[in-house]
Amino acid sequence: MRHVKSSDELVAVFTVQPQGPTPILRVLRHVLREKQLEIQER
Repeated sequence: MRHVKSSDELVAVFTVQPQGPTPILRVLRHVLREKQLEIQER
């Protein structure tokens, strides 16, 4: 989910329980890389 303006927008996302392990390290690296590119474009 992107461009979240309010915590109310996240309620539906966190209602669904994950099925299986969450690849947290890979996901965090991806998010940080994406944000770094976004900042560099400014």
